Amino acid sequence: MRSNNLKVMKCVVVDTCPKVIDTLKSYLNRIEHVKLVASFINPIDAVTFLNKNKIDLAFLDAKLFCSNWIEITKKIEHLPQFIFTADDAKFRLEAFKLNATDYLIKPMVFNDLLKGIFKVKNRDKQLSSSTVNIVSAGTKETKKDRGGLLIKTEYETIKLDISEIKYIQTVKCVTKIFINNYSAPIITTLELDKILVNLPDYFRQIHKSFIINTCLINKVLKRKVVIDDMHIPIGEIYADRVMTDLAY
Repeated sequence: MRSNNLKVMKCVVVDTCPKVIDTLKSYLNRIEHVKLVASFINPIDAVTFLNKNKIDLAFLDAKLFCSNWIEITKKIEHLPQFIFTADDAKFRLEAFKLNATDYLIKPMVFNDLLKGIFKVKNRDKQLSSSTVNIVSAGTKETKKDRGGLLIKTEYETIKLDISEIKYIQTVKCVTKIFINNYSAPIITTLELDKILVNLPDYFRQIHKSFIINTCLINKVLKRKVVIDDMHIPIGEIYADRVMTDLAY
């Protein structure tokens, strides 16, 4: 039974396969305070609906939306968080460059969907709980988007633009977060695993001491990746999974 004390997350699904829609409907019905309010096979009908209704989350078939999502967003007044769904990982990096909250491979399993819902809720909490941004650390104002990450430093809590994070390195008990267009890293004592859980899937831990933004990779070598001029090692225990994820 659904409680009336918490806001219901309103969702829509857009997919050309009725079976996928049925599966998502079944899964979403099992999650408290989440409701599927509409489903579409025709993407044009979906865009019309999204422009007229305030929705919290949209599940979008990547092959229908990924290539033209930027243009589509210009037509939607109340843009929801969105999760791309796809038959394979072909669109994964492109999806996260578009700021997707998650990317699910079909056939979807319930636990993966549940993790995606948690990511949506976490983004909402981050946006609503903080008005602090990276200006407080002495650099330029960040983009106002859905990619906020709260980081506690020695003197303050700041909000970082996730898409601008290049890589994160831990040295002994100190973690350094390197950001585009910012000369010095943000320093925190947060452990890598506690940061990684709040990052979208295009971030990967590739070494016990490094997390990287895979969208900003310049080159992948045999046992390292290059981001800007930084050569970041790939740990032995991470190598197989990293190479598979990056399709190298």
